[in-house]
Amino acid sequence: MPLYSPEVASGHARARRSSTFVWSALLLLLLLPWTHLSAQHYQVGGSQDFAESLQRQLNERVDLIRLGLNTDRLMGAGLDPELYMAGVIGVADGVRRGQYPGAVLHVDAFWSDNVPVGVGYMMSDPERHPADWGTQYEIGSLTGIVVVTPLLLRAVERGDVTLMETAGDYIPELAGSRAGDLRIGVLMRHVSGLPVSPELPGDVRSREAMLAWLRDVPLDFEPGTRVQRSPLNFMLLGLVLEKEYGAPVQQLADAHYMQALGMSNTTGELPAQLRSRVAPGNYSEWLGRMAWGEACDPTAFVLGTSAGHGGLITGPDDLDTFSRALIAAYTVGLNDLVTTATMEASTQPLAGVAGGESQGLGWQLGGLGPGSFGWECPITGSAIWIQPATQIFVVVLANAHHPDSHPERFEAARRLYLKCVQAAMPVQAEEARATPESDRLRMEMAVRLNDAEAQASESLPGVSMSGVSMLSIAIATKRGL
Repeated sequence: MPLYSPEVASGHARARRSSTFVWSALLLLLLLPWTHLSAQHYQVGGSQDFAESLQRQLNERVDLIRLGLNTDRLMGAGLDPELYMAGVIGVADGVRRGQYPGAVLHVDAFWSDNVPVGVGYMMSDPERHPADWGTQYEIGSLTGIVVVTPLLLRAVERGDVTLMETAGDYIPELAGSRAGDLRIGVLMRHVSGLPVSPELPGDVRSREAMLAWLRDVPLDFEPGTRVQRSPLNFMLLGLVLEKEYGAPVQQLADAHYMQALGMSNTTGELPAQLRSRVAPGNYSEWLGRMAWGEACDPTAFVLGTSAGHGGLITGPDDLDTFSRALIAAYTVGLNDLVTTATMEASTQPLAGVAGGESQGLGWQLGGLGPGSFGWECPITGSAIWIQPATQIFVVVLANAHHPDSHPERFEAARRLYLKCVQAAMPVQAEEARATPESDRLRMEMAVRLNDAEAQASESLPGVSMSGVSMLSIAIATKRGL
């Protein structure tokens, strides 16, 4: 069976596509210059020409695209296959031009079962191992929304941490410093003023030395005046959680929900024998070698599993599971992860601040259209986006910084891919929210998370997430904290 079959797509997807084909094709033509694709790749004289052109382009790239391009599964997720595949082609073309090694792309709906698409390779020459559904990636600052944001929202919701407290209230080494005076709400909104890429001195090799260095890191602007997504925000928040609950933040997340959800391939401590399945990072002068199966950010490397801003290694299957849990939490609530009310409050844009329209409480907003939330790591190129209105999610895993720290080469291709996904999505998914299958999945997640809560209390002494207080979330959202 060909990678793409116009005949298989000729059912309900073609009927739905007919009303949106013109604007979608125009959208693609506007986006093509970003990745230097020629407009002749996409014929706009009719949908059959468009489909045939896509088939030709896919056939020409058959050596770069593996798995996942199943028309029936894409339509089962409510996606227009042709528009989606146009985005995959855009990513493959960047690989052909040598701009980045490759990526794993995954899109699905909560009730569906699509397959990730491997595009290109795990690394640059000379060893061009294919990237596929089994490839693992160090996800950089995406670590923050996998391990920090859910835990911290839950802690605030239950009154264990308040958004008005400061980092120095929890981290005594930072008390009285500029970093220590930053409030939890300011860090979660990414309006702290902390720099995006501060250079860690080569002689800073311990946690104590790094915290001493952080005391003197200057702020780029007055806190609360604009959005700047510094990884140091997640780093401080991860240390706050560690002080509150007495365990490294990655261990907390693993005990409270990752094990329960079956995220068995997500870890911050990768055994050396498993490194062959991990895509390498960039050459690090601080490390003195290529970062491979470890954090590429020196500050995350120093902290190990205490790092809330980097060092987490995972793959498409586990991030698929995590994304489905977030959809369930947003739509009907998973009280042992995050409640619906907290999810809705945390995904409201920040008012009165430059860039606030794209920033929530811990989440980045808008990458998959209005109402969507997630995160993009500008260094690795990896991203997660959730669209609650359609219950569709997107996972992008990449090592765009390999080998020579030029992740900007991947940015245009990722933007094109996300725009194509957005164009391929249905307007809403009301008919899917009450299906027996979706209800079964939500119930199964809720039961597993409930069991994990009891087990975590036993396995992590001193860890308690008791008490409920929505007041601090509501007040912080209205005040823009």
